[in-house]
Amino acid sequence: MKKIINKPQIRQDRHLRWMMHAGIPIAIIAVGSLWLGRTIGSPALGMLFLVAMPAALALGLAYNIRFMILANRARKQDKQ
Repeated sequence: MKKIINKPQIRQDRHLRWMMHAGIPIAIIAVGSLWLGRTIGSPALGMLFLVAMPAALALGLAYNIRFMILANRARKQDKQ
């Protein structure tokens, strides 16, 4: 039987909150610059997308890895 992980408790981690608060606006900027750059044909906004997209992806990947590490730690502590 699977143990249920207390997700709200894990999400209170300081690093996870920082990654979430930084990553969401960067992702919005990336999507907005892609859409707006395509709509008005601005190459500068296309370059902004090429800078913001990898940053948003890296923060999202780091968030997921950190969450899984904390979830595994919590699962191990519950077993003990």
